[in-house]
Amino acid sequence: GGGNTRKAVLLHVFRDKTAAIRFVHGGDLKFDQPLSMLVRLIDEDGAFKVQGRCRFRRPDVKDGKWRDGYLEQMTEDKLCDVVDLETAIKYVQMSRDMINPVVPSGIGAYKRNVFCRFKFGEEWHSGTLHEVYADKCCSITSAAGTVVYEIPPDRVLPAIPKGVGLHLPDTPCRVMVESKWQSGLGKIVHVFPDDTCAVCLSGKQLPTYGVRMADINPVVEKPGEGSKVKAGDSCQVQVEGGWHEGKVQLVFGDGTCSVKTVGAGGVGTALRCVRAGDVGKRRGLGLGTSVHAVVYGPLLTLTLVQPGVASHPEP
Repeated sequence: GGGNTRKAVLLHVFRDKTAAIRFVHGGDLKFDQPLSMLVRLIDEDGAFKVQGRCRFRRPDVKDGKWRDGYLEQMTEDKLCDVVDLETAIKYVQMSRDMINPVVPSGIGAYKRNVFCRFKFGEEWHSGTLHEVYADKCCSITSAAGTVVYEIPPDRVLPAIPKGVGLHLPDTPCRVMVESKWQSGLGKIVHVFPDDTCAVCLSGKQLPTYGVRMADINPVVEKPGEGSKVKAGDSCQVQVEGGWHEGKVQLVFGDGTCSVKTVGAGGVGTALRCVRAGDVGKRRGLGLGTSVHAVVYGPLLTLTLVQPGVASHPEP
């Protein structure tokens, strides 16, 4: 600590290369100050602002440890004055490589208060981004409430707030676990840039992490153009070889749907085929018209032979 530099405001510059200045602290005026003794202060350096939080290494201790500080000022030749937030000691004219300033707006997807997964040691943990620093490392508040510092960006997976494609946070979905689709609905909680999601599985309160997008079939509110049914449509559904009246409950991103039958099959049965009922009539479907059947799997095509009767699906 120590030093005899003082912060001042430049008032006038004279022909003899001297200046009049007013000191910020105390307000004293001083004339005949050589310009060579003045160093311009800067307000920002790249992505971060001066007069903000930082991590720094103390110049009087050689332990290499980073500490919490406040970057008070920086000169245009990158000499920094930092206040230690733990001891209130001020260190002046420190070189730029001894400080790691906070970038308030974050860097790319790494932004303050964004949920994330981070690797500490060999284990992955959940938390929220606490601060993002100029060297792209992060401090993270873990789920237990502790702040973990100096986590490199390649060990942090920030959640994507708006999701990716049909994989959106808070979206109901079907989930494949161990090569089998689960019978109940889960819900997407977070979406990550490594093409995985955190999902709350049916009947479980805590989310499961690392679920591949390919193993998730999200519910869609607006089915694509190729879909002939939407949630709420009346339909006929094939159950145990017969056709029964039903209503489409949910339509999924891969073109499949779930149906509640009126007379058979119950709710949530893994139904094989669905065809448009009175909805199809309103759309002008007639004899010999091909319509899409929606299945839990690939799309099939049904040809209407006579009202209420369908042929076998075409391959």
